[in-house]
Amino acid sequence: MFLGVDGGQSHTEAIVADEAGNILGRGIAGPSTPGIEKCETSIRQAIEGAVQAVVFPRFKAACFGMTGDGFGVKESVEKIVVADNISVIHDAPTALMGALSGRPGVVVIAGTGSVVFGRNDRNETARAGGLGYMFSDQGSGIWFSVCLIKRAIKEYDGVEGTSGLVGEVCDFFGIDNIEEVTSGYYHGSISRDRLASFAKRGVELAENGHQVAATLISEGVGALVNDIEAVRKKLGLDVFEISGVGGMFAGEHYKKTFLRTLGLLIPRSVFTSAEFGPGVGALLNAYKTSGVEIDGKLLENLRNSQQ
Repeated sequence: MFLGVDGGQSHTEAIVADEAGNILGRGIAGPSTPGIEKCETSIRQAIEGAVQAVVFPRFKAACFGMTGDGFGVKESVEKIVVADNISVIHDAPTALMGALSGRPGVVVIAGTGSVVFGRNDRNETARAGGLGYMFSDQGSGIWFSVCLIKRAIKEYDGVEGTSGLVGEVCDFFGIDNIEEVTSGYYHGSISRDRLASFAKRGVELAENGHQVAATLISEGVGALVNDIEAVRKKLGLDVFEISGVGGMFAGEHYKKTFLRTLGLLIPRSVFTSAEFGPGVGALLNAYKTSGVEIDGKLLENLRNSQQ
């Protein structure tokens, strides 16, 4: 059996399959961040859900695609899982592997955080962004939420004209004063994930004609497309496939803005809907490290057994 795990900022997914690509089980648990203890707990719970047992079998290979730098995760998973081959890598390569079924190209992850990752037909890779919302991650859920709240604070202070964002923020978080958002975040009563969840409301506002929200989406999407262009140049790509994964792409206005901007700035790119999620991408990487050929039959079995 083979194991693929996607450890993200919103949830952790484990997928177990046989050598032919037949999925035998899938488990979902909480986020893999922050902290190694939470990561270990979520990984263990996700695998328990996939194998339907607390005692895990020995795997032929296991791949863990983890958000962030994966610091300390290899030591943790070796305490949890027994496998002939264990690899712990960033979640961007596994997202690309799943989205394009192993083909070269570029993937944009825009969920709680964001990153752009690409691979060419010479197996060279390049990455842009993904260094956290304090310094990077434009176009992500946490980035968009923070931008909206910053604008709302300016409206509250009288620096900017009112657009209704103060009321939207207070209503969403169930507070009476916008200052409670910042104090709640600093003191831990509002988590990073909760903060990032406001992005969904922001996308809805843009879809309903809210100009400030729409402008911020354009800004974030533009930054992501600039990252794509940087990765394209590094890898020498000409005509290439690109796929977008993550919760931000679930918003219709966000996806339309992304596709329009991509078409204008990088017209030789071909946008492709992701075939598989990053969990299957991690599974495919586990196959690859064991020398299992990722052929049409294996991919067909994965498609059929995940439905």
